[in-house]
Amino acid sequence: MFVRLATVVSNAKEWGYANESLAAERIVAIVTRYLADYRYVLQENEAVARALLTILDAFVGWPEARSLLAHLKDVYR
Repeated sequence: MFVRLATVVSNAKEWGYANESLAAERIVAIVTRYLADYRYVLQENEAVARALLTILDAFVGWPEARSLLAHLKDVYR
């Protein structure tokens, strides 16, 4: 699911999807939920970890996404 989301975000990036506040809010909510419920998948699957970075890279201009980046180190503890 997470890898598919990264593909969707990457494809929509060229249309300015990452510039929409509602999109940023939804993506941050999805990623936050995923991190809470499926942290072990990120730890065990490199493709999923790369997908997360792709998603956050698209939304790096939003403070909410930068906040998630700052907390990524907690995933690997």
